[in-house]
Amino acid sequence: MLGRLLTLVLWVLGFGHSTYGQNLIPNHDFSQKKTCAFMTSGKLETYVHNWFTPPHRAADTIYGSHQGMRPVFDTCFPGTYPYGYYFDYVPGTSCVRNVSYKPYPKEGNGYLWLSFIDSFSYQQANCYMQYQPCSGNYTHFSNITKDYSHGRSFAEVKIISPLAASNEYVIEFYCIKGVEKSNNIAMKSVGALVSQDTFQHFDYKKSIIVPTVEHSQYIYDDKNWQRIIGSFIATGNEQFLTVGNFRTDAQSDYHFTPSDTNGCFTIGTVNCIDAVYLYLHTDTLFEVMLPPDTTLCLGEDLELFAWHDDGFKLEDSVKTFLWSTGSTDSSIIVNTPGQYWVRVEYNHRFWDSDTMYIEPQVTPYSSGLATYEEGCQGDAITLNANPDIERILLWNTGLVANQITVRDSGYYWLSAISVCDTMVDSVLVNLINCDTLTPPLPVYIPNAFSPNGDGVNDFWEIANLPEKNEVIVWNRWGQVMFNKKGYQSDWSGTDKKGNKLPLGVYVYKVIYWEYPGIQRIQQGWVTILE
Repeated sequence: MLGRLLTLVLWVLGFGHSTYGQNLIPNHDFSQKKTCAFMTSGKLETYVHNWFTPPHRAADTIYGSHQGMRPVFDTCFPGTYPYGYYFDYVPGTSCVRNVSYKPYPKEGNGYLWLSFIDSFSYQQANCYMQYQPCSGNYTHFSNITKDYSHGRSFAEVKIISPLAASNEYVIEFYCIKGVEKSNNIAMKSVGALVSQDTFQHFDYKKSIIVPTVEHSQYIYDDKNWQRIIGSFIATGNEQFLTVGNFRTDAQSDYHFTPSDTNGCFTIGTVNCIDAVYLYLHTDTLFEVMLPPDTTLCLGEDLELFAWHDDGFKLEDSVKTFLWSTGSTDSSIIVNTPGQYWVRVEYNHRFWDSDTMYIEPQVTPYSSGLATYEEGCQGDAITLNANPDIERILLWNTGLVANQITVRDSGYYWLSAISVCDTMVDSVLVNLINCDTLTPPLPVYIPNAFSPNGDGVNDFWEIANLPEKNEVIVWNRWGQVMFNKKGYQSDWSGTDKKGNKLPLGVYVYKVIYWEYPGIQRIQQGWVTILE
């Protein structure tokens, strides 16, 4: 049997009339650099395209200074400071300690360092800071107070196109705990702000600023990027996005964590930012649909394709597939009934899925039709076939049903169609002129007989019973004792195995046809006597 190929068109972005959506943040992964920069502070626009350090009003210098940006690129100093490398810290001796880690970018080949706190103080408990490999050389801290005053930093960018009023947008970006091992602050107050005008650096000290999106969890991890995401309704004409901590130091949510196994704290508030997105909420909505539930025929293979619409509109997307079988291809071939699902995912975070069921082949069909039906001309003959919800029952008259009424002689064909096979049965209908027939003699059914072998009434003799008939006899408990089509008055009171039945009363039904198509039924009781 040839295998069927179940396919639904696999739509892809850019196919047909689909339109592209857009991440409204230019240089969202800081890969487009102007010059190399590492472990250096300054204005962000000096090092990368599109992004800049927010300005501040001249009068705001009373609030202090702000920390510069620190862009990091994998193409800068690849041999000296590769990603994943722990920097050796030399505290004026030959002893060294691994103090820093340079994480891999979330996207592209760069990311940004930001400082989220202006100043703070903390109490250093008793600890010993050991520098390896010089055993015995250490710094001892005992109940001293550490003060930190470094200034914070923000990163701002102009949005590619102003936001439209009343539209729902999504902001998402990624953050990781500072690249320096000396960073002992776990931040929670990390957010992004969209605004119509340029954000001014010290505005957060003069009034309460509510960021458009703000993180709800502390950022402890310095190896794995943490996703920060939220949606909002635009008021209209927003043109700038700024990333940072918009709360004052007193309002900021953070706490200290030990920076080494000796319980020592050291100063640092650096966190990394990468992969900044701003897009319409609807640009990431799409639907995945597998074919409808179906039946697997014997000896067949089904090839299933993951169909999805063109709702996902962000450019530069990465699309992946995952099937319940473990396959990551866009289609699979199956030859076993069961449940199958597929998950389609864009950019490793936007996904949809669908499930389908594949049933085993349906059982063979039996129509239950007689091969021949008779009736009188002018009468309606009803042909009844067994119903089957797994098949389409199609008559040669064009009617789709399990029963049909006919008024003409001839062959009538029934096709029972399933996804795997088509079974055909037929019945011959013969309608005759009953007006020319001789009136039948009345059928007489005796209500008793005595099968005792004396030669008198040993058989239940039904007089004038037409040849086309059926006789059924039950005992008092409803069990069939005798059943025969074409009965010829030859029952001697035995059961189906030929055993003599007990004396007593039995129920009968006699079905016969007086004329072709004219059925009669008589019911009653018959007594077996001694």
